[in-house]
Amino acid sequence: MWIVSGVCALAATLVFVNTFNAGFVYDDNRAILSNDDIRPSSPISNLFSNDFWGTPMAHGGSHKSFRPLTVLTFRLNYLAGGLDASGYHAANVLLHAVVSGLVPLWATLALRLPRRTALAAGLLFAVHPVHCEAVAGVVGRAELGATAAMLLALIALHKGSVRGALLLSTAGLLFKEQGLMTLPLCAAAVFLRRDRRDKRLLATLAAGFLVQLALRVAVMGGRLPHFSSADNPAAHSRDFPTRLMTFLHLPVINLKLFLLPTVLSFDWSMDAVPLVSRAGDARNVSSTLLYAFLASLAAKCLNPKVGRVRGRAVVMSLALVALTYVPVSNAVGYVGFVVAERTLYAPSIGLCLLTAIGASELWRRAGRTRWPLAVLAACLLLSLAARTWTRNADWRDEEALYRAGIPVNPPKAYGNLGSVLSARGRLAEAEHCYRQALRHRPNMADVHYNLGLLLMSQQRLEEAIASFRNAISFRPRLAAAHVSLGVALGQAKRHAEARQAFLRAANLDGGGLKDPKSHESARISALFHLGRHFLEQDQPQHALAYLLRAKEQMPQHFQPQSIYNLIGETYGRLGQHVEAEPWLQASLASKPDHIPAHLNYGKILATNKSRAHEAESWYRRALHLAPHDANVLRQYGQFLMQQERHAEAAVFLEGVVNASLVHRGQSQYPDLVNLATCMRIAGRLEQAERYYLLAREADPNNPASHINLGAILHLQAKLAPAERCYLRALELSPDDEIANLNLRRLRNLTEKSVKVAD
Repeated sequence: MWIVSGVCALAATLVFVNTFNAGFVYDDNRAILSNDDIRPSSPISNLFSNDFWGTPMAHGGSHKSFRPLTVLTFRLNYLAGGLDASGYHAANVLLHAVVSGLVPLWATLALRLPRRTALAAGLLFAVHPVHCEAVAGVVGRAELGATAAMLLALIALHKGSVRGALLLSTAGLLFKEQGLMTLPLCAAAVFLRRDRRDKRLLATLAAGFLVQLALRVAVMGGRLPHFSSADNPAAHSRDFPTRLMTFLHLPVINLKLFLLPTVLSFDWSMDAVPLVSRAGDARNVSSTLLYAFLASLAAKCLNPKVGRVRGRAVVMSLALVALTYVPVSNAVGYVGFVVAERTLYAPSIGLCLLTAIGASELWRRAGRTRWPLAVLAACLLLSLAARTWTRNADWRDEEALYRAGIPVNPPKAYGNLGSVLSARGRLAEAEHCYRQALRHRPNMADVHYNLGLLLMSQQRLEEAIASFRNAISFRPRLAAAHVSLGVALGQAKRHAEARQAFLRAANLDGGGLKDPKSHESARISALFHLGRHFLEQDQPQHALAYLLRAKEQMPQHFQPQSIYNLIGETYGRLGQHVEAEPWLQASLASKPDHIPAHLNYGKILATNKSRAHEAESWYRRALHLAPHDANVLRQYGQFLMQQERHAEAAVFLEGVVNASLVHRGQSQYPDLVNLATCMRIAGRLEQAERYYLLAREADPNNPASHINLGAILHLQAKLAPAERCYLRALELSPDDEIANLNLRRLRNLTEKSVKVAD
């Protein structure tokens, strides 16, 4: 018996071993990477007040997925290896191996199936491709843990430990909601033991179930979660027959995934499964046939003439399939998906047992001609294992996963793929994916928003503004879209509109939203951008009001360093340097490598000549953190200019200019002038001439460009070209005093030179 379990566990490990080098994908990002509850800095009590995604259970937008034990295992993974994905995947594979070993153990102990049948069921379960999402996706840990607890509870009950069954069923419930079905399964197991029915035991199990149900409802606050129409279109259909026929057909889809797992997908929402809206739809035939077959099978197995062991095993397998499927069937409450492969993890145990029982019956009847069946079974298991191995490769990273999902759910797959490609800098491919997603489903607010971000990064501001407006039209409370719209409008110099966009974002209500944490972050970001906007408009008092409001309303998870830094900078602009300093110190305490705070602190300290050395130390620290950052080089160079250390300043300013020569334009002009000035004062006149010439090319319509170049030529006694520069400056600004003065001096010098020559 233990050898059979060991073989199944080994097979499960071997077929999923190629997930060890996979990363975090899809739902893992929100459940792990952005979930503070898995970090030691978060109170352990949060596991019992927040849902699986880190949202408070009491929040209107909570998923209501109360899974503290699952999150606890993630927390243990984090303690052991931080965010190294390999540890999380190894834990999943280990759990799957345990479950795969428990399947034949329970089948032989409780169902009294022959070892050969139990082995077949265990191997089929171990290598089946429909389990890839549950095992290769880290968030599938919930299914793995709940299923392991369920099987252990059933084994404990068989061993006579009712207390163990109650405790294990509770543990399963704390892994995932499907664990609620463990005690009903235990009751079914007791009921099917016809000669050992125990009414007291059944009453105990029923009471335990009712207590668990009551606690689960209480944790949810007596409310079911709300999901969008895209998540579960049938649930939002106003036509009852459409809802009924679609929901009745979904088990057919799930059964097909088990029987023929060739087409698998990370997501089956939206239009991946079209609604069954007509009685004449051919899919209703398959639904009717499935339920008729299941009913006849159950009736036959309950017939006393059927062998007790085999009949009980079949009925128990059917009960396992049915009961573990109920929580995700939309029968109790609407769920946030159409089909989800990982939810088939527990029901597939029953399907594997039914398959193995059927195969054993064929084996029994085959007599001496069994070898073709053995070959067929081996080929089936090998082909399933091969499909699992290749499907695991899809879960290796998000690009592979989303590309594999395009045939099933094009809008969702293209939209997610676009985000991945955009993050990798493959912008042309990303834009194509976004537009493909919108071609399939034009009302996807997230895709419009992400497309807007991409367009804004390419300075295609009008297109970006249109995309952000589209996102807002489809989801008016998408705060991040309002913020990005404000940023794009600001870059387009449409400041009044930008202000309005930021104000709308700052005042948006987040009640009932799925991700309140992101909403609050976007809202505080809007206040931050309002502060920066008013600071850029030279209205520091207005800026300070919004920044202090952002600081007061900032949630605990928000990273405060940028707000603290900008408050410090604003106080500096107001000349209140004493007030500025503690804010900059707070910014650096929050994030010691926050470069803008280093630079602003240096700038504030530099206003006090007695603290110039201290100021320089902060510029030096910024330079150590970002030795090639243009802004760091620029500000340190400007500081050195103020200290009249022009030769040193020239070194850093030259780094700025050389890094940006490929982007000549107005924005580079001050850097060129500062560098040329440093070169001139340092006595490096030829280099100064070169950079004044570049400055003139950068801004040829600025009289100062020509005056500066003329002056450096004048100093080098290049009088003719200098005179042309002054004359050009006077063409642009006839009353310019410096140009007129320099031109008179040059001509006086020319006249003296002529007289001396005469």
